[in-house]
Amino acid sequence: MKGVEMYHKIKAYLSEGKSIRETGSILCISPGTVQKYSKMDLATSSVYLKKVRRKSRFEIASSFIDEELQQHPQMKSTKLLRKIRRNYPEITTKVRALRDYIKPIREKYKNNKQRFYRPVINHKDGGQVQVDPGEYTVKVDITGKTLKVYFIVFVFSYSRMMFVSFQERPYKTDDFLKAHLEAFQFFGGVAKEYVYDQTKLVVIEEKYREVWFNEKFNDFALRYEFLPVVCEGYDPESKGKVERSVSYVKDDFLYGDYFADIESVRRGSTEWLNSVANVRIHAVTNRKPTEMFAEEIPYLKTNICQKDENIYRQVDRTGLINYQGNKYSVPFIYQNKQVIVKTKDSKIIIYRIEDEREIASHFIPKAKGKQIINNNHYRDIKKNIQTVKSETLELLRGVNSADLLLTKIEESSPKYVRDQLVGIQKLSQNYPENLWEECIPKLLELDVVKTSLVEKMLSATRKRQILIVEEEHFVQTKSTLDRPVKAYMRGVKNA
Repeated sequence: MKGVEMYHKIKAYLSEGKSIRETGSILCISPGTVQKYSKMDLATSSVYLKKVRRKSRFEIASSFIDEELQQHPQMKSTKLLRKIRRNYPEITTKVRALRDYIKPIREKYKNNKQRFYRPVINHKDGGQVQVDPGEYTVKVDITGKTLKVYFIVFVFSYSRMMFVSFQERPYKTDDFLKAHLEAFQFFGGVAKEYVYDQTKLVVIEEKYREVWFNEKFNDFALRYEFLPVVCEGYDPESKGKVERSVSYVKDDFLYGDYFADIESVRRGSTEWLNSVANVRIHAVTNRKPTEMFAEEIPYLKTNICQKDENIYRQVDRTGLINYQGNKYSVPFIYQNKQVIVKTKDSKIIIYRIEDEREIASHFIPKAKGKQIINNNHYRDIKKNIQTVKSETLELLRGVNSADLLLTKIEESSPKYVRDQLVGIQKLSQNYPENLWEECIPKLLELDVVKTSLVEKMLSATRKRQILIVEEEHFVQTKSTLDRPVKAYMRGVKNA
């Protein structure tokens, strides 16, 4: 209701004999406002109304806005507007009006922290991607529980097209390379050069601007045919686009929201990239990153990504990979690492990511939900049988004929001799030498000797020895009690 219209309605209701309180109730205004207008004439009210500030459409969300800015004073206006619209869909006002509205509110929670950048020249289409890591502690829920996440940001210097990789632990070289592969697939190609800080993930040493690259990273760059460029030390402005993008990820995506776990962060990141970060009008280019990126695609190396699409798998901490509904084992040294997976005929073949050397192969079962495990993948294959045998003999060095026993076991189980000898090593720690001395002659008389039989005989011998000791103790105890009792009985008779 406009101010002049309200003035006339107040005067009309009062002239009808209604009270100030009744008039305020009818017009949904306070009695004080009714009384104030009742004392004015039309000319005075017109001057007053011109001075009265127009009520903002954000007033209905004033408490929500104040609470958000109190908890997250650095929240971007664009993100705050998205959150307001989710809770108050009737608000359709644009971001400029919100900035004007929250300006005095921000002053209450002002943070004077500021960072300065120098201008950076724009690059040609598809020519450069800037890469930078970041970390942030996100909120899990309103109780104050938190989760620390680590991320790598990839930003095209020309279009500002962005991708972010997230994980729960600090990045190691294998994780860093995996993040690149994710970025290649997200962008659909590889740029000509990638710019980095002097991190150990990329550079081992830099002196006189001579760079010694991390060997594994250098092999990766050669394989995917891109040029790695390293910034000078303590010069973040030389890759200012990604520096700003790291802050943008923190401020506009992570800050002011709750994430249950790392998977919810990743899902939210994908949605945020597709619906916000890569489709906004960029403040510098005045264009959408997705539109400008369309101009870069013809300059990317796309054939490299196409040949590797959907062949990478992460080995879990138990040494298994998931592939088409089944789990397959790989050698234990590749646990928690990335591998390459290919299929040929009815087999799955698994390769190292660094040089595509084959490390495992399995037949693919017809059924799903199976675990296909090669037990050799959980053994230290660097040790040959003779080494394991020597180690076992060393543990039994004080036992006569121990070497004959191990030879007998080797002859009895030639396919599983390593497992058999490892079992003997464990038994040597649980049974003393005197038991081995008693058991070995009997074992050598048998045609076939296996570790399970050795364990049974050692256990039975120990139980028998324990029984003998207990029986001797019982006899000794009984004999020491007989004499005092007889002496006591004699004493009774004499009395």
